[in-house]
Order: sequence, then structure tokens, then C-alpha cells
Amino acid sequence: MPTLNILMIEDEAADFLLIKRHLRTGGLETDLHWVQEEAGLHRALEHGGWDVVLSDYKVPGLDFAQSLAKIKDRLPDVPVILISGSIGEETAVELFKSGLADFVLKDRLFRLIPAIERCLNEAGEKRKRRTAEARLVRNEQLMRSVLEGTADAVFVKDGEGKYLLFNAAAARFAGVMAEQVIGHDDTVVFPPATAQKIIEQDRMIMASGRVNIFEDEVLHVGGEIRCYLTTKGPTFADDGQVNGLFGIAHDITDRIRAEVLLKNQEEEYRRLSQEYKTLLDNVPDVIVHLTNDYRILWVNRAARQMFKLAEDSRSYQGRHCHEVFWSRPEQCTDCPIVRCASTECNEIGFLSPAHNGQEFEIRAIPMRNQAGEIGSIIEIARDITAHRKLEEQFRQAQKMESIGTLAGGIAHDFNNILSAILGYGDLALEDMAEDHPARKSVQTMIEAGMRASHLTKDLLLFSRKQVSQKEAVDINQIIGRIEKFIRRIIGEDILCQTHLAKESLVIHADSHQMDQVLMNFATNARDAMPGGGVFSITTERIRIDQDFIDLHGFGIPGPYARITVADTGKGMNPQTVAKIFDPFFTTKEMGKGTGLGLAVVYGIIKQHQGHIEVTSTPGKCTVLTVYLPLLAADPHDHRDTIGLEQPRGGRETILLAEDEPTVRELYATVLKKNGYGVIEATDGEEAVRVFTEHKEAIDLLLFDLVMPKMNGKQAYEAIQHLQPAIKGIFISGYAPENIQQRELLDMHVEILFKPVSPRDLLRAVRHALDASRGTAG
Repeated sequence: MPTLNILMIEDEAADFLLIKRHLRTGGLETDLHWVQEEAGLHRALEHGGWDVVLSDYKVPGLDFAQSLAKIKDRLPDVPVILISGSIGEETAVELFKSGLADFVLKDRLFRLIPAIERCLNEAGEKRKRRTAEARLVRNEQLMRSVLEGTADAVFVKDGEGKYLLFNAAAARFAGVMAEQVIGHDDTVVFPPATAQKIIEQDRMIMASGRVNIFEDEVLHVGGEIRCYLTTKGPTFADDGQVNGLFGIAHDITDRIRAEVLLKNQEEEYRRLSQEYKTLLDNVPDVIVHLTNDYRILWVNRAARQMFKLAEDSRSYQGRHCHEVFWSRPEQCTDCPIVRCASTECNEIGFLSPAHNGQEFEIRAIPMRNQAGEIGSIIEIARDITAHRKLEEQFRQAQKMESIGTLAGGIAHDFNNILSAILGYGDLALEDMAEDHPARKSVQTMIEAGMRASHLTKDLLLFSRKQVSQKEAVDINQIIGRIEKFIRRIIGEDILCQTHLAKESLVIHADSHQMDQVLMNFATNARDAMPGGGVFSITTERIRIDQDFIDLHGFGIPGPYARITVADTGKGMNPQTVAKIFDPFFTTKEMGKGTGLGLAVVYGIIKQHQGHIEVTSTPGKCTVLTVYLPLLAADPHDHRDTIGLEQPRGGRETILLAEDEPTVRELYATVLKKNGYGVIEATDGEEAVRVFTEHKEAIDLLLFDLVMPKMNGKQAYEAIQHLQPAIKGIFISGYAPENIQQRELLDMHVEILFKPVSPRDLLRAVRHALDASRGTAG
């Protein structure tokens, strides 16, 4: 049984806990919501979603009978079970009449779980019955709506030829009221000769016992002759004997007249086609003349060449365009030609109906006859496949940017949560003895939190908002260093080959992220070659020129490192290749892939001003090609060194501004524990106001970068106007955009990125305060 959402109305905490424990020990999975007063009951009923309501009889401020009536009014299908010490028999009877499902004495709680299960079963059966009854009503209404709403005449006769059913369309065709026909034969509907003909026809059909479909001309009482496509067949009694006849008649008079008119029009079209054929055959675009039901009348030479049509027009003339051009049984979705026939206006659209990568710009122009009606449609098609490549690349970049923004926002919020978890975990460890029984549990919690922080880094990498510790590195050295790890990942049955350029290929990159890219490639290659194969990495120096940029839609002229990663695995079809960089897309089994790997790779490459391409042949191989801009400098000239001094406390006062309460409380606790004075603010505006009141006492600003009302940077600038020498530290759940990074660097303000450990926070605070004192001195 799934978890039950149970609403519990009880004023005594002890009774509530007793019942909760009884349900749990009884093996019933529940989500128990406790209500003690009328306001809480009202909110619970507004919330809804309850499976069962349990209630004490006497709850201060609540009359049980009124509460029961209110619950049954709002939640008629939810059973209510009374749990009380004792009530009178007459009261119990009245409550059962009012909708009470069951009654359990508090000293007999062993009946509670069986009572809940029985009430739920009864409620389920009631719902099933109501559903079945409603379905029967709907079906009956549906059949009546179909019969009365159809444009075809539908009728049923008994064995003597008397009408049992005569729908609205049949009455409209015959020009009589249905009530005048029921119980009578065809003599009240048609002229005598026509009625006699129909009666004899019906007798033959009933005698044959088979369904007949035929076209028939019928003379009506008013003298009008109309043509019908009629279906008639016998009806059968329970014993299998024919006991009547049913019929469906579709008026096809207008269709036949239209066919005659169309034939005349086609003769006119043939005459006109000779006049413009020579001219249109010399136009390079595909031009097709269609009927208004999309049948081909004529095509020009460009159409015959593009679609490899025979010179003899009989092979395609009169057939639907979607059949001839695209081998499709139905009209193309969102076809401009269909829209043109509907709107009677010029239409334009873009289609790829052949599923072979080709895309066409299609224009549809309605052609009107002398009466101003749409007689045919001119289709003009142009192959724009070559023009779409740059547009597709641009759209892909926009899509990945949008999804990246979402991923960055999620990671930002998650980092706030992790800051509290990891920070308080570190504080707890500091206060625990080495042999404390809970120490290992706290360490395990911190380790899990660190793994979660790695996930947020992956999300930030994908969104290109994770700070990269970039330096000048030789991609050949990175591959050489990680090659042994790759061999362990892919296994002994896969041959790993590296073909590295002889010269150094120095790029400005985060070596850890480059490791991540290569390891991801290796993991995917391993999964693509379960039976073994070859995995290769090749590097070379190339120069991108304008021709390359025009062809690929990427890059600026200059030297690049090209990294080609190939495997001899099962490959991918074009549809899969188009989606492999989408977040959470995976071809692996459930539980064996997150779908973030290549999305993160895409984010890393773009963050390094690079480009990645994929080609794959199903059943043979997959090749991934990465382009990264080269540097001319030596990789050892750009390495940063970071001091690892031990954090120490102080007596200074720090203004802390953080909008997330748990994170703010954590930072304040860490700082106060190490001797600092802390003044707290919940947003940028409050921080400026607090500083104005205490500016002589405040030594350092510690601001969250993103806050409501006024962000950290704006608050810092406002305070600098009051005290230019004040120093500050920014904290953020994700790195700001590049232009913001440059602005913050110009301000010479250190940035810490969540989750921030207490040690890192204290180190940064001490460093900023010491630097401030040194500057002041």
C-alpha cells in the first residue's frame, strides 16, 4: 500500500503521538498531519489530498458534528474515523447517518488499522461505481451526439421495414420530422415507386445476411433527385436470426457535381499550361502547379531534375504532391500549401519532409478562377539546406545558453544549502572528540555534501558559470599525464592509442577541466565498445582561416590545437548525434548515466573559447573533434601560487550581509567563535543603513554578491562613498558573468564561491584584514 496522507484532528499531543506510533508499528506507511484548532482544519481542507481523516470527538474550539459536515462537504470521498474514549450510542448512530465511516475507542487501537483499510477499500469501491455509472452516461450521450450530429443519414428498420431509428440528418434529407417516420415504412418518406424500390432492396439485403455498399439515385417527395453512397446491412436478434436492417447514407450529389466541374477546369488548365511551360522550365526553382486538393497538374524542369521524375507526366500527374515528392501517404505537417488552401492567401514555410537532411523553403500562391474562387495552387520550392547550417549552429548555441542559465540558477540555490550543511558539519567536528560516537556520521555527512558540491560544479561548468583556474598548459602533457588513467577506465580489451603532435600545443585552460573532458570521452567510448575495439587520441596544430570559419560557423583566424578522439564502437544515428550535448540526454540504461557528461563537456569547451564537432557512422565509429585556441607563451610562465596560511581569529568587527538565513547564521557563528564581532544584515540596502550607523566600528565587509533590493557590489560601492578605505569580501553561489568579473577585479575585492568552509572563510577574512592594515600603514 502506498504512503497514506492522513489528517489527524486531536488536541492532546500524547494521544497524537500514541496513534502515530501505533500506525508505524502496525506497518502502515503514513504521512500524518496534526490539526489542533479550527484554523488548522480550514487550511488542511483547503490543501486537500487526504486519504483518511482521524478525529477525536472532543477538541476544544471544534464541534465534531460540524467538523464532520464540513469535511464531507469539502472531501466527500475521504472516510472519517472517530477515535475517542467513549460516546453515546445515539450520538454514534447520528454521526454514522451524517457520513462517519467508523468509530474506534482509544483503548482499542488494535481496530484502527483494520478500520482504515476497510474504509479505504469501501471508498475505492464507491469511486469505481461512480466512475462506471458516469462512463455509461457519457457513452450514451456520446452515441446520441454522434447519431444526431453526423452529416450522414442513419436509420434502423425492423423486419417489416418499419423505422426504429431515424436521425436528424435522415429527417433533413427526407424533408420530414423524425417523429412522423418512427413506426412507419418508406411510404411516408418517398414517392410510391421509390418507396417500393427501397422496400424490395431491403428484403434482398436481409435475405442475403450481408452488408451492401452502393451508390443510388433517390427521388424525393419534392421531386429532387439526389445521389447517395449507401451502406446497408442486416441486424440480428440474440438467437442469430435477422430481425431488421440498418443503413447509413452519405449524400454525394455535391461531390459528383464537383467532379464534373473539376474535369472542365482541368481542360482549361491544360490549355494554360502550354503557354507558360517554356518560361517556367527555365526557372531554377522548383515550380509545381497543384489542384486545390494538392494533386499535381504540372511541374517544371527543375522539379523533374531535383526529384528525378520522368519526362512523361503520366507517372506523377493527378497524384498528391506528398506522395510523388516525399513518398509520404499523408500531407506534410504544417505544409504551406495546406495553409494556402485554407487561408486563400500567399503562404511560406520551411519543410524537411524527406528526413534526409534536406530543407526547403516553400511558397504557396493561390490561383483564382473567374468566379474569384481558389481553383489551384502554385508551389515554389527552393533547397535551402546549405543556408541552414549557420542558423542551426546559432540556434544550438542559444539553446545551450538558455539551459545553462537554468543550470546555473539551480546550482546557486543548491550551493546555499550545501554551505549550511558543510559549514555546520565542520563546526560540529571541531567540537567533537576523536572518539566521539557521532564523529564518523558527521564525517560521512560532510563527504556526501562534498560529492554534492562536485555535482553543482558540473552544473556550473555546463552553464559556463563555474570559475576556471586557467593557466598556460600543454595539451600534449595533459594527455600524457592522464593516459594511464584512461587505460584503466577503458579496460584491457580496448586498445588505447595516442598520436601527439611533436611540438608543444600550449592553450589557456583549466587542466582539471581538460582532464574531465578526456575522461568523459574515454568513458563514453568504453560503453560504445562492449566487445573491445580501438580508442585513439590525436593532436595537431592547425591554422583557422576565413574559409574554415565560413564553412563551420566558428572561430577567429589564428592557430588552434585540434584534438581528435575516435573509437571503433557502435556509432550513432543522426538523430542521436543532434541530441548528445543536450542535458540529461543519455542512450544508456536507467541508472547507468546522468546525461550530464557531454553537456558538461560542451560547457567546458565553450568556456575555453573552443568548439566541438561530432561525426558518427552507425555500426562503425564515432569521432569527436575539439578546437582550442593556442597561446605562444610557455606554460610555466602563467602558473599561480596560492598561499595556504593557517587561519586565525581576531577582535575586529565585520559587517555580514547575506539574504539566506541559514548561511548568514553559519558565517556569523564561525566568525564569532573565532573572536570577531559580527553585525548582520539581510540585504544590500540594510547593509548600507547599518554601516552608516556603525561605520567607526566596522573593519571589514563580508557580502553575498547576489541579494534582493541591492546586490553586494552595489552595496559595497555605496559604502565606499562613505569610507573609501573600507575592504570587503564577496561570496557567491556561482561566478558572475565575464564583464562582472572584470569589474570586481578592478575593485580588488576577493570572491569566495559557495560552499565556503569555515577554514576558507576565516583565512580570507584574516588575509583581507591584514592586507587592509598593511595598506593603511
